Amino acid sequence: MAGITEVGGLTMPSTRPARRESAAATGFVEPFTEPAQPRPATVFVCDRLRAVADSLADYLNSAPGLAVPGVATGAAQLLALLDAERSDLVVLDSTVQYQDPAAPEDGLVAAVRRRHPATRVLMIGQTDDPGAVARALREGAQGWLAVDSSAAHLAEAAHGVLRGEYKIAPDLLAAALGAPAGSDASSAGNAGPGRADRGNRVTGVGAVVRIEESRAGGGPDAGRASALLARLSERERLVLSCLIGGMHRRDIAARLGIAETTARTHISRILAKLDAHSMIEAAALGRRAGLTAIEP
Repeated sequence: MAGITEVGGLTMPSTRPARRESAAATGFVEPFTEPAQPRPATVFVCDRLRAVADSLADYLNSAPGLAVPGVATGAAQLLALLDAERSDLVVLDSTVQYQDPAAPEDGLVAAVRRRHPATRVLMIGQTDDPGAVARALREGAQGWLAVDSSAAHLAEAAHGVLRGEYKIAPDLLAAALGAPAGSDASSAGNAGPGRADRGNRVTGVGAVVRIEESRAGGGPDAGRASALLARLSERERLVLSCLIGGMHRRDIAARLGIAETTARTHISRILAKLDAHSMIEAAALGRRAGLTAIEP
């Protein structure tokens, strides 16, 4: 209640707010509010067999931080789902990618990435066709799992792709590149898939650069690439060299002694200045211009 104030002999209500009683004095305690939980990443699953799609969805729904709001059994259905609801990740059966007659001519992965650039794609398929793997990576997929992968491996790969990592077995990536695992993309020879070295780890960005460079047209020539690189600051060129060497954002931050948010800002500026759509494209352009890789 307002107090009483005497002004010029007149008694008037005070305009000052009444003193609030403490919670202990009143016996009233404000209810505890649970802190907001982070939004789980949304995942769409697409497999030509509905039973398989449902099983994969069950696996992913049981994993922390993931939620599957819908499944699809074909290309048209998947694209309709994505147009209707935002998704962070698509887990895609390779048979839908390559055998569905309704898939876009330029590839289902390419269509997903073109229409929904923020949505990442993780493939599931056979591992005996390196050409199919290479095509999926060219179109923008960020991983390829064998069809017999465990549920735990699937969930781990999904989280990795959502973090921006490439999830693909080193020997399979080496086969897609047509070079032994662990070799630098620039020095890849003609060794076939059977010579893949299973003991070496192939880093994501650096190893996939060669696939990016093999696209039709090959992107800017060396002269044009050098002109684009001239737009970068010295620190941005260092960050790009780290990308060429296969580092991810966290690795770059640790190597250069900067915050991860700063590394993210540098990468965003590099992509804008080079007119590149991905870190792989920027790394490929840097290699073409003769920029030296900084290894992890």
